[in-house]
Amino acid sequence: MVTLRDGGYTSGLDALAMDPIAERWLAGRLSPPTLTARCALNRTISHDALEVGRLVDHSHPPRLLAHDLDGARIDQALLAPEHAKLLHELRPMVSLALVQPDGLLGALAAGYLLADPGLYCSITLTTQVALILDALAPHHPTLDGLLHGPSFGATWFTETHAGSDLGALRARATQSPEGVWRITRAEKFFASNAGLADVALVAAHVGELRGVRSLGLFLVHRRARDGELAFSVRRLKDKLATRAVPTGEVDLSDTEAELLEGPPSGIHRILESLTIARIANAVGAAGVARIAVAEATARAHRRSAFGRPLRALPIFADGLARLRADQLATTLLALQLADDAQRARGAHHRDPEYQLLRAFSHVAKVHTADRAAHITQRAMEAFGGLGFVEDAPIARWHREALVLPIWEGTPQIHAIDAAEVLADRASREAFIDRFRTPLSGSLADRANDALRRAATELATTPPHAPQLLRHLGALLEAVAVASIDLPGLDLEPLATWLTRRALDGEPDEAPPLGGLPPLTFEPIDNPPA
Repeated sequence: MVTLRDGGYTSGLDALAMDPIAERWLAGRLSPPTLTARCALNRTISHDALEVGRLVDHSHPPRLLAHDLDGARIDQALLAPEHAKLLHELRPMVSLALVQPDGLLGALAAGYLLADPGLYCSITLTTQVALILDALAPHHPTLDGLLHGPSFGATWFTETHAGSDLGALRARATQSPEGVWRITRAEKFFASNAGLADVALVAAHVGELRGVRSLGLFLVHRRARDGELAFSVRRLKDKLATRAVPTGEVDLSDTEAELLEGPPSGIHRILESLTIARIANAVGAAGVARIAVAEATARAHRRSAFGRPLRALPIFADGLARLRADQLATTLLALQLADDAQRARGAHHRDPEYQLLRAFSHVAKVHTADRAAHITQRAMEAFGGLGFVEDAPIARWHREALVLPIWEGTPQIHAIDAAEVLADRASREAFIDRFRTPLSGSLADRANDALRRAATELATTPPHAPQLLRHLGALLEAVAVASIDLPGLDLEPLATWLTRRALDGEPDEAPPLGGLPPLTFEPIDNPPA
């Protein structure tokens, strides 16, 4: 029997075992050391993450301590002890991404289990900085602290007026005769890990302004060489959700910095870091969807209406089956993206595999974010009026999901960048070939034709480009499901149903889930070490 804890019906349950299909898929791709690390992270996440996430969200969000007892400016984010402890226990997600040959996939799979966008953001940002340093300065003294603690990282690229338009940044970097770089005029309006980060990646123009081509990628330390604060945090934001990650307004004025990559390659390194963020956003969105469907499923086994359990009402069972189909397809799409990221690890911006990943990440990020928002909204309905009040954790999951279409760029921004990749004919053909459906027959022909038409039209950046991106997402999730090859598991009927939906709209009949393993509710085996 599933019992309700503060974190919800799924709190204290084995997150890894909850979705057997995803578990089996990952087990066939990860090496024994990575599987061991993922299992250890799963124990931590299953025991504590939902409880700590709810605690932070409801009553103990980070707060900014501007000064120490002597009046010196410190601009430090104070975390609840439970919050700080959990982030420490999640630290292996960062080191896993870099240490094991297949560690990036393992770390992203752990992000799928964690799901909580606020908690995951602090880890993802630190991972982004570590990956960039590993590529550009592998012997940098900061790297060990990012991998093993206690340091946290951040990526502060956008500014108050510029948003996602990186070419419009006002930040300028100049070098003194002594060789010291300094950044001026940088106002970071939505800076996550503000007050928590010890180092941050910052974008700034170098020399003559030439849009994105004059951007350099810099590393900024919290403390300058003289021990003084290198930047200031004005305040922390009061947000609808993602309260676990301190997000603030950061000012950089005459700030010491290290140049990691100058122009014209700086923008490419910035985009590589943002690609990792998009992928993390996608796997986190799939994780949010998984938790929401599990909460709704558990509720259906506990709640009755009109004298019958909810799960026994055909009209409710149909809706729950559609949610499960959505969740499974979203998960497999996100995991396929994570697998592609692992395969492209180390690829440079000129490499075809990186450009393919770049385009795929835009499509998958937009689609998974949309699905998470939709699934959490529908899952709330299983709770009736209780789902709309904060007594039930499902309300928080819908709030958390609402940021996912906005973080790392809105659909409009993703459509513009995806179009830039697909405008190159070779990249477009590689994209079309990569995502041809393995199904056969006339439905497959229609799907492949639709894929080609959508990719070709998107390359021209028409006004309805975001809709084309969403259409591609629906097609790609059907391809992801059809591509799964696990012994004893037949996903072709579901893939056919998803393909029909992508081409013709929502089918009247429920998705064919018979014979597929259901969500599994099992207590976690033992507490984390």
